Amino acid sequence: MVQSIRHFLPLARSWAAYAVLPAAGLITAPILAHALGPEGRGQLAGMLQPLVLASAIAALGVPSAVTFFIGRGVQAGRVSEIAVRISALLTLFVAVGLFFYSYTVAQQIGVDRNLMLLVWLAFLPSAFISISRARLQGIRRYGVLDLERVLASVLRVGLIAILWAGAVSNVFIYSAVYMASGLIASSVLLFSTQVRAKSVAHSREVELPASEMARYALFASFGTVATAVSARLDQAIMPAAVSPIELGYFSVAVAVAEVANIITTVAIRNVLAEVSSKVSLRSILRSVLIGGACQFVLILIILSIIPLAVPILFGSDFSPASDLIRVLLIGSFVAYWSNVTFAFLSGLGRPGLSSIGPASGVASTIFLFWFFWNDLTANIAAWISVVSQSTMFIAGMFLTGWVLAMRRDLWEDDCSSTKNRARK
Repeated sequence: MVQSIRHFLPLARSWAAYAVLPAAGLITAPILAHALGPEGRGQLAGMLQPLVLASAIAALGVPSAVTFFIGRGVQAGRVSEIAVRISALLTLFVAVGLFFYSYTVAQQIGVDRNLMLLVWLAFLPSAFISISRARLQGIRRYGVLDLERVLASVLRVGLIAILWAGAVSNVFIYSAVYMASGLIASSVLLFSTQVRAKSVAHSREVELPASEMARYALFASFGTVATAVSARLDQAIMPAAVSPIELGYFSVAVAVAEVANIITTVAIRNVLAEVSSKVSLRSILRSVLIGGACQFVLILIILSIIPLAVPILFGSDFSPASDLIRVLLIGSFVAYWSNVTFAFLSGLGRPGLSSIGPASGVASTIFLFWFFWNDLTANIAAWISVVSQSTMFIAGMFLTGWVLAMRRDLWEDDCSSTKNRARK
């Protein structure tokens, strides 16, 4: 009982910190809905969502590699040095892709392309910020990561509220504020990485050839990018396929449904760092089960308040978003279990295996989008997301079961530690 409480308290703190960002989304979503209307809200989503996917692709599997090798004892400075070199090249490639994609997005959602490109410039440091997060995650400085989330959320809510109070209705100003708040908050990561990582007790003089890290990052990239694609591809592609109004409904639904993803985000972060550092399997399983149970309860609470909350918060114009929220919540619950399995496999040093599940989700997403392209709606896109997450879940459970059956040493180490504690 005492051990369960000890596990729960740090998780609860991180859940609270990570809940601030979705909570900020719930606060700002009604403000944006009233300030911009369905069409303007859709234009805002159309400008911002491609950046989420672009940031994941630019980072590739580098952050996972950073966390893994630091967890295995390699000096944080050496790991970060290699990671920055890899990410600089990847960022350049993705920036070129965004430049050409901007033509399609600007035309479809009806905004000025040049102004949109100015907002998109904020994407450039995203991969390097991800490296800083991964470095702190590797040394398990979770408090700094929690602080960044809180600071970004507070800034975003405060600035958007000021714009709304000033009767601002310009989509570009709101999008610029959205990106700026994240960049300002990330300065906490950069400072903490330089000051605190130097005192890590478990860092040793372990050699790390750049080729070895690049190899891990390459294999991890399939899973990292595939996970981001399966989770965000619908929102990144939809600006080129549906009307701004449909996109506005979908963005509101995502803002509400992503509240359930708080627990998933914390679980992925902790599982990868703890497995890499060889924390006991029993401890990891306990944390995962606690997280899954809490997410289920959270989803039930959200479902119960949707009928009253959506019309009150967003206005009657956004009522169609209620059905989309219900569908997306199903996908959120399934995604929890699939994503923790991929983090577990990556932490064991099997990034290639952890990529198979997300890759299957991407394949199903691309196929279904292609199949329904001419009739695509926000509702169809939501169900495509559920199918994609379900495909990943099946693959993730099968692969994890197979690895646990093959790696009996994981169970033996756990049993040995239990016996040693009993003797003491």
